[in-house]
Amino acid sequence: MFMNKKTIYSVVDLEATGTDASADDRIIQFSCTFVQDQKIIDSFSTLINPLKAIPERITQLTGITNAMVKNAPSFRDIASLLYHMLQNTVFVAHNVNFDFPFLNYELKQIGYPQLKIKAIDTVTMSQILLPTLPSYQLRRISSYFNIIHKHPHSASSDAYATAYLLILLINRLRSLPYDTLKGIIKIQPKLPRNTMEMFKDTLQQVKDIHRPLSSYLRVKRGLVLRRNNINRRHDDKTTYKFPTSKPEKLRLYQSQLEWYPQQAKMMNEIYRNYTKDKKPSNWMFEVAMGMGRKIGYTLPLAYLSHNQHQVVIISTASKLLRKQLWDQTIPTLNNLLPFHVSKLIIKDSANYIDLNRYFNTLRVHEKSNQTQLVKAMILVWLTITTTGDLNELHINPKIPYLNEVRHYQDQTQHRHNPFYYQDFIRQHQIAAHRVNFIIVSHSYLCTHAKELSHLSKHPYLVIDEADKLPQAEISQYRFNFNLNLINIETRKIMGDLHQTHNHNLYDILPNHFTVRRKLKLIQGALAELSRAYQKIMYRFSITFLQRRLLTPVGKHMLTMPSLKKFQKYINKENPNFQVLNHDINIIKKITNYFQDMSGKRSYRRINRLEMDNYYHHVSMLINAKDMFNAIIDQIQSHPENCIFKAITNEPHNVASCYLKGGLISIGNHLEKDLYQYFRPMIFTDHALMVNGAKLTNSRMKLPLSNTRQKSDLDKISEAKPAINVYQTSSLFHQPDQYCKALATLILAKASKKPQRLLVGFSSLKLMTGTFNVLTDVDQVEEPVYALGINGSKKRILKRLTNAQRAIVFTNLTWFNQLNFNYPKEFGELIIADLPLDTNENMYYKAKVHQIKQSHQDVKRLMQLPEIILIIKRSLNYLPTHKNRLVIFDGRILNHPYFKQFARALPQGVIINQRKVKFNG
Repeated sequence: MFMNKKTIYSVVDLEATGTDASADDRIIQFSCTFVQDQKIIDSFSTLINPLKAIPERITQLTGITNAMVKNAPSFRDIASLLYHMLQNTVFVAHNVNFDFPFLNYELKQIGYPQLKIKAIDTVTMSQILLPTLPSYQLRRISSYFNIIHKHPHSASSDAYATAYLLILLINRLRSLPYDTLKGIIKIQPKLPRNTMEMFKDTLQQVKDIHRPLSSYLRVKRGLVLRRNNINRRHDDKTTYKFPTSKPEKLRLYQSQLEWYPQQAKMMNEIYRNYTKDKKPSNWMFEVAMGMGRKIGYTLPLAYLSHNQHQVVIISTASKLLRKQLWDQTIPTLNNLLPFHVSKLIIKDSANYIDLNRYFNTLRVHEKSNQTQLVKAMILVWLTITTTGDLNELHINPKIPYLNEVRHYQDQTQHRHNPFYYQDFIRQHQIAAHRVNFIIVSHSYLCTHAKELSHLSKHPYLVIDEADKLPQAEISQYRFNFNLNLINIETRKIMGDLHQTHNHNLYDILPNHFTVRRKLKLIQGALAELSRAYQKIMYRFSITFLQRRLLTPVGKHMLTMPSLKKFQKYINKENPNFQVLNHDINIIKKITNYFQDMSGKRSYRRINRLEMDNYYHHVSMLINAKDMFNAIIDQIQSHPENCIFKAITNEPHNVASCYLKGGLISIGNHLEKDLYQYFRPMIFTDHALMVNGAKLTNSRMKLPLSNTRQKSDLDKISEAKPAINVYQTSSLFHQPDQYCKALATLILAKASKKPQRLLVGFSSLKLMTGTFNVLTDVDQVEEPVYALGINGSKKRILKRLTNAQRAIVFTNLTWFNQLNFNYPKEFGELIIADLPLDTNENMYYKAKVHQIKQSHQDVKRLMQLPEIILIIKRSLNYLPTHKNRLVIFDGRILNHPYFKQFARALPQGVIINQRKVKFNG
């Protein structure tokens, strides 16, 4: 045992000329902080002359220059001191597999024996013990725990921060329940060096002191779970008066909230709508940023929810807004109101852990080190989480193991499940009837509206970020379907029946006549559906995937068959589709029988992991069948309003074929799927109104007779913002010249002062062209980051963390998201081009065709609303951008609806025309 009060931990950080000692990289700084009995007892730091030049990139990263190490000791000069300093200590580093081997290699190079001391790693310890951190970079962890870390990538600062992190980790390790520690050791994650010994030593210490389990925890089958304290409405029967007047509101605010007249009007309108008006109306509120929109609707609805015992559902498009409501808005209400309001976030079932599936995976030791590490992380996380939402772990969702432990169906688990009463989805279903506020995404709302409407007698519904709702709704009717998916899942189930490398269903299930007969039925159904599907796919191949019908596009080939041809194909194959559905339903019924049967006492020895895999494969087959049926239903029911294309790698290759398509326009689906289930609703956003009430309501599919609108963008008007529009219409048909002119403008603005410039594009072609121009120019001092060209969203945000100067190119969607998330991070905003061209998106082109067929104006119905909303969203951020927005696309000046566009903007917005300073 090395984890005791006498143990001295030497917490080391090295800076070097590179990352590979064997490639002649050398140490340039050594720092060590000593920890004993949870206290820092000493420290040591020195620069080291590497006897070679320090690369410029290392100097930029660490701040260590060649001049600084010129008179510093060489490694040979101080090797003896370091070697003896570290003897009889436990070596600690944040990524020990870099620092420890690097140091030993340097010692070996000058004839010293390698250090034989124990070494532990704080990265993997942090991952297991602090599983919900968004990042395990030392700088991020230090910021999260307020550890003083003034100079990241300075060895002395890093060693000091890692020492404090070690103390925190040891405290956390000692606080873990005995069963959790025992479970981690049983999982045996492969941790660097001697890190696992820390867990084993702690287990022994915890065992010796017989510490009782905390009251907020409970043990179920060896898993330590946090007790789910259902967040419910309090049993306060008092009816509270809503503060309608300014003095009443100010007394309630207690100086914790600023007074905004527009916000107060919004509150009163909402409260009056549901209490005073004989017939409530739908309300649309367009509210400028910084005017307290979220408090504006949650405060009056909190009174209504409490006094009437009704649920309030808030739907948003972005995770960020849901987080703000959860972390800031509703806690603020609880600080102000004379009563308590409760909250709950509900997501699709796949977001949540299935405790039984996770428990069953613990019986198998995986060869994957990553999988075993994730198992250990989840074990600790279960002592923390009250939601069971796997997103709390910030693990890459593409890790295959996560799919093994997710819920794969919405329905509540069977009662025979040993974790039935602890199941997180079941707990949410219970809590949903007892809370004041339920927060969901637009996509969840669109697919679960009827279910949500039953949570109370007359639930209230707020749709924030309402402009994104139509897209969320139509997305439910668009597909990207792998035609080979049914074959893939069928083969997996056949494998479950007959596999020889592991237990199959015949091995696992009881040797009982009824069970064997049902397995034979599954086997027959699989064979029959496989034959039927092969016929379906063969006819699809000869009907749609002949070479003469395909058009090469990049690495793929595609065809866009007529809907009449599709319908003819469906009608011919209808007998085979019926066989397919019939056989899958047989498999589904027998699977339900097995699930019910496994709860009986005589069958409890069933191998749960293999059965879970089988259940999952059946669920995936049913989902694939349902998706294919939905596509067929669309083609048959809405031939005039849907479009599909088939994409394949080569002619007749149906195995690689995807069917992509769906509805062109939203039709009456919002009314049918959502609106009919709720009383009149509240819609709100920073940019919501377009050219007149009729067009606005038409976009949201709301009736004019029962919808009221209010736009409060006074904050924008008070700032007197200016839009500088450049006269570039003549250049637009010469893309090369347009890109050069835009690059010239960007360079001019970047050269004025150090700043981060944000440039939004509608056209990827123009973004690529401008990027190429800028990156070919020698005088560009700022790094240029272009979304989808030289970086993903995550990578660009990471690079921006330390960049004082940068030019960021993005599409217009992320352009506004960046402004919303990081309002003070950028200088001037530039919109490079507006969506005035015919979009290559197949849905867009099809919708244009629809509008033309109905003899309506595409520019009025499609272009104008989109442009107005893009500009309005950007105007919301102008108070933090010195009130200037640049539109480089001069075509808007000649647009036939330019006057309507200008009238739709907030009052006081000045549109300036600018000439392009460009020599070609």
